[in-house]
Amino acid sequence: MKCVDLQEQFGPKFKVEYEESYNAERTKNTLEDPGLMILRCQNGHICPWGDSALAACTNTNGSVATRLRKLPFVTVVQDGDDGVNAVFDVEHFNEIAKIMKPRLPMKTCQPNGCGVKRARPAGKCSPCSSSSPRQKNPHSG
Repeated sequence: MKCVDLQEQFGPKFKVEYEESYNAERTKNTLEDPGLMILRCQNGHICPWGDSALAACTNTNGSVATRLRKLPFVTVVQDGDDGVNAVFDVEHFNEIAKIMKPRLPMKTCQPNGCGVKRARPAGKCSPCSSSSPRQKNPHSG
């Protein structure tokens, strides 16, 4: 079965990774399987659900799950105490992303070549202050 390829459609903008079972069962001969890719999100994850559909899977049954249930283009296929699995057409990804909040890919800070990796939108890195040990690095917490 063909499914939405998260890496192809969303890889440049969001962090795409394989679900845990892929790495547990993987061998050197295992082919890359788009069906096992996920977008980790602040509020759960998004995964493929067929050729033109995705599923938003929440980690809790709180306000995020309630917001998903209320969307007219969503079909809840699993509703439990620990969250919901809500299926939607890929054309509604942007609306779902505002709720689920997919993680950004790790980028290397390049303004002065400090090499620090952190999640950030492209072009949002402030220059590092690595020349003076007393100055706080803007990438540290």
